[in-house]
Amino acid sequence: MSGVRTSFLRNGWGNHMEEMIIPNEHLGRDFIVPKLYDSQCNFRIFAQTQTRVRTYNNSLVNYINIKRGSFQDYVNYNLYTLQSSAPVQVQLYCNGASTRYDAFMATLPSIQHFKSSYKFPIVNVFKYPYLPHHFYITIVIQSYAKAGLRLDSKEISNYKGTSTVTLESTLYSVITVELSVGLHKIQQNNDIPFGLIVYGRTKYSGYGFPAGFAIKIKP
Repeated sequence: MSGVRTSFLRNGWGNHMEEMIIPNEHLGRDFIVPKLYDSQCNFRIFAQTQTRVRTYNNSLVNYINIKRGSFQDYVNYNLYTLQSSAPVQVQLYCNGASTRYDAFMATLPSIQHFKSSYKFPIVNVFKYPYLPHHFYITIVIQSYAKAGLRLDSKEISNYKGTSTVTLESTLYSVITVELSVGLHKIQQNNDIPFGLIVYGRTKYSGYGFPAGFAIKIKP
C-alpha cells in the first residue's frame, strides 16, 4: 500500500512516495489503465528489456519503443490500453481532481494478473486532521461479466462512474464504487477474472493499492 500525507505530484519539492513492485518474472504485457474517479493521474511504463508498446485511448493508436531500463510517462491521461511486446511494469501516480496534496502511487495489475475474487481492507488510520473520508474501488472487467459481480454478497447497483474500452476485440468496463471503512470481499460468480484498485483520500492525504495479483501467469 502506498499512503502519504501532503504529497503533491510534480511540484519540484521532491515529495517521496514508495510502492511495492512485482518480480520481473511475473510482469505482464497487456494493461487497461483506468481513469480513477475524482482523480488526475499520470502513469509510467517501465521496461526491463527493449520493448515496443501499442497504446490506445479509445480514439488513437500509437506505438512507442522503450529501451531496456527506461520508462515512458503519460500525464493527465484518459482511459488507455497497453500491449507490450515484452513484459513491463506500470505505475499509477494520482492526485485528487480538485485537490493537490493527496497523491498516491499504485502498481497496476495487467490483464494477466486479474483474479476472480478479492478480500481487501478500506482503512482510515491517518493522523488527525488528515483522515481520508472518501474511499473507492475501481474494477476493470469484461463487460459481459459485470452482472456477475458480488460485493459483500450483494449485487453492485450504485456506481460512481462507468466507462468502456476495447482490448483485443474484447469490450471491458471500468466501474467505480464508493465504500465504507472495513473489510470487504468482491467476487465474480462465474470465476471471470478482473482487476481491482483500492484508494481513499481527503484534501491532504491519500492512499491507493492493487487489491491483489495472480502471479502464476504466462507473460
